[in-house]
Amino acid sequence: KALPPGLKDRETTRNGALAMVQYARAMRTLGNMPEARTASTEGVRLLQMLRESGDASESTTIALAMGTLVEEMVLNNEQSPEALPTAQRAADILRPVATAPHASLAARRANLEVLQRLGYEQLRAFKTADGLATLQRAMREADALGARNLTHVDAAAQYAEAGGWAVEALVTLGRSAEAQRVGADAGAVAEKVLELRPGYLLALRAQSLIASNLTGLALDEMRDTDAMALARRAEESSRSL
Repeated sequence: KALPPGLKDRETTRNGALAMVQYARAMRTLGNMPEARTASTEGVRLLQMLRESGDASESTTIALAMGTLVEEMVLNNEQSPEALPTAQRAADILRPVATAPHASLAARRANLEVLQRLGYEQLRAFKTADGLATLQRAMREADALGARNLTHVDAAAQYAEAGGWAVEALVTLGRSAEAQRVGADAGAVAEKVLELRPGYLLALRAQSLIASNLTGLALDEMRDTDAMALARRAEESSRSL
């Protein structure tokens, strides 16, 4: 807004909107929801304005999807029922560029975060089967980006976290053997990420989530020794966060 009219164009508007979205994400992390809501709303408004003016570029599409996703995160913190439809809207915005033949790495990486958040919101809305399908899709797409061999470390961490939520869904659906397999697989990926990047928060969070969900399953199945070991792992990961 501070730029003279003659210096404003699509790129400067998009960059300004992205700065607002990143600021909103930071404010959410710090717990300042009113500030996060104001910034994300304004960032999304500017990006929507670009789209309405004919900007169908991939850069603006990705930016709008991620801005919408930050809106979903704020709504989730506010326990708003609009969180799930907002996550779905982010996925719908991104889908054409993320699933196109020869989709860019930027679009595919953004899609991982969007799918994971959508799956999470579906679980919280008790749409467990839908959430599991979304999370499994996120894991497949992360795997296609090289999650297992750490070609892209962020994709590997997203794979592990999506796996952690998938474990929760599988336990809820009574598919305990599959939950253990998915947990072991995703946990191994998280561990490899942490060997490469000790203290990587997303991988630590995934490790804690997986261990916590498997602890509950072990207790339900009266595997007390396993439950104690998993609980210690979850605690260690949580302490590192």
